[in-house]
Amino acid sequence: MDFNKTKLYGIIFNKCPRCLSSNLFIDSNPYHLSNITKMHQKCATCGCNFEKETWFFYGAMYASYGLNVVWGMLLFGLYYLFFWQLPLHYFIIILSLSIIFLFPLILRKSRVLWLNLFEKYDKHAIEKHKTTIVKASNL
Repeated sequence: MDFNKTKLYGIIFNKCPRCLSSNLFIDSNPYHLSNITKMHQKCATCGCNFEKETWFFYGAMYASYGLNVVWGMLLFGLYYLFFWQLPLHYFIIILSLSIIFLFPLILRKSRVLWLNLFEKYDKHAIEKHKTTIVKASNL
């Protein structure tokens, strides 16, 4: 199986969940905070609608919470294994600063994960979209 045709590829590189070719976000840099949540409305390649309904991405808060919990557990595991002799408040400071620093990445990844839960990969999506455009132009 080709890695660039997997859901994991789409999640890592913020690609359309249906065709895995177009970018989801208008600005690929998550640290441009003025554009952090700005997404294309539809995929330019397959026509997939990214905003399923009004307030669709409110559900991404669950994914964001899960990603933050996993990050906190991973960081605590590293703290416990390697820095157990340091006071616990060092861990809390490092965790807080890392979550603040990673906020834009986690926000975007949670949106990508949430969208991927509700949209299936279709290897023929691009061809289907092209035939739909041709049929519409012939009318």
